[in-house]
Parts: sequence; structure tokens; C-alpha cells
Amino acid sequence: MDMAHYAVGLAESRHLKLCIAVEDTDGNLVAFIRMQGAYAGCVEASIAKAKSAARFARNTIEFFDAARAQNLPIGFVPGILPSAGGAVFKQGETVVGSIGTSGDTNEAEQALVVDTAKHFH
Repeated sequence: MDMAHYAVGLAESRHLKLCIAVEDTDGNLVAFIRMQGAYAGCVEASIAKAKSAARFARNTIEFFDAARAQNLPIGFVPGILPSAGGAVFKQGETVVGSIGTSGDTNEAEQALVVDTAKHFH
């Protein structure tokens, strides 16, 4: 829950209204916060971003960039969400969890998850 609260603090300092999901290594939800004013439609998206990052051990922006650059239809692969806003938490090189956000621009969401992941690295 510390990761979720840290992310909320960052979001508030940046005037963002987000849904924030934190998952364990296997992509199981361990914390979720819907900030006041965050869109209801962002609940599932934030969870899906965290799950995709955890299960594939990579930030979701990597899928997003590959899909755009190579016109790959990877969005149809179950569990892969090619979008900004999902990042893994690592201890050394080992993935220990993930975070997903939804509710703002790709740039704002990606910056928030990367900054949160760096804080807990």
C-alpha cells in the first residue's frame, strides 16, 4: 500500500486525478486507489496496465512503442496492453510488483509510474 500512497502523493502534487493499481509479481491486485475526480472508466484500465507489466516483466510503454513503430497487432495478444502508464518494480533485476495508472495523458501517466518505480527500486 506504500507504493499506492506514494503514487497518490505524486499525482496530487502534479494535479492529476487518477486510478492507481499496484500488483504483485504474478499480476494479482494488492492495492487500488481511485482518486477523487478520477473517471470510473479508468478503474479497469489501471488494473490491466499493472497486470500486463507484472505478467510480462516490462513496462507497458515498451509494447506501445513496438506496436506503433512496427505496426504490430500485439493489442490482440491476451494480457498485453500496449499503452503508457504501466511499470514494474524491481529489486536488482528481479521484478517484485507493478503499478498501473489511468485517467490523464500518456505522458503524465508514464512519468508518474516511472517516478514511483524509481522511488521503490
